[in-house]
Amino acid sequence: MSTFNFTNNEERTNNNTTTKLICDFGGEHGDKVGFKNENGELVIPYKYDDAMQYEVENEPIVVKLNNKWGLVDCNGNALSDFKYDEIISLKEAMKVRIGDKWGVIDEFGRELCGLKYDTISSIRYNANNDTPILVKYYDRYGFINTRGEEIIPLQYDFAYNFINDWAVVRVGGLWGIINRDGDMVVEPQYEKIVLPSNMDNANSVIVVKNNKWGLIDAKGNILCDIKYDKMCQDYRFSEYFYTQLDGKT
Repeated sequence: MSTFNFTNNEERTNNNTTTKLICDFGGEHGDKVGFKNENGELVIPYKYDDAMQYEVENEPIVVKLNNKWGLVDCNGNALSDFKYDEIISLKEAMKVRIGDKWGVIDEFGRELCGLKYDTISSIRYNANNDTPILVKYYDRYGFINTRGEEIIPLQYDFAYNFINDWAVVRVGGLWGIINRDGDMVVEPQYEKIVLPSNMDNANSVIVVKNNKWGLIDAKGNILCDIKYDKMCQDYRFSEYFYTQLDGKT
C-alpha cells in the first residue's frame, strides 16, 4: 500500500472538517477491505478487494472492486467508475491505465485527458508538483502537466524525466537539454549524455562528442574539456569524476 499526496484540495477543505480513515481487512468478512475512523467505527463497508492506501485524511481512496480500480471519497461514495487496470499517484493527480493505454484523472475522478499514451512516467518522490511529466505517444516523447495538458510537444525521439529544471532529449540521433518551457538550452550535438548517478540537485552531465568525453553544466557551459577517452562519475561521491586519457586514468 502507498500514500497518495494531494495538495490541490481546496474543494475538499472549505468546510475545515478533517476525516481520517484507516484501512482494515475484514477478518470475519473474508479478504474484503473496509475503512474505519479513529474511533474504530466502520465508515466504509467491507466490500473492496484491495486498497492503495493504508491511512487517508481528506483525500480520495483508491480501491479495487471486481478486479478493477476506482476512486471513492471518505464516505464511500464512488468518484469514478471501477474500470481501471492500474492507478498511480502523480501527487496532484493520478495516472490511470486501461489495457496498454494511459491517461490522467484528477482527485475527483474526472478524466483530464483521453487514455492514449503508451507510457506516462511517474514523478520522482522529491519533484515539485509542477514538474513536467514525461509521456510517450507512438514513437514520440513529450511532457504533460498534472492537468493532462501537453505543455512540451511530442517531438522527441527519446527523452528522460526532468532533473530539477532541465531534461535530456534526443533529436535526430543526437542529445541535447531542454528547460521547463521546452526551449533547447543545449542544442542536440552530443552522441551521448550520461545522466548523473545522484539526480538530487544535479547540475552537470557527462557528454560524448566525436568519441571524446567531457563535462558540461545544464546550460551547456563546458566544465571539463571534451578530450578524454573515457569519463565516469563516482557513484559514492557524485562530485568526483574519473577520466582516462591516452590509456592513463
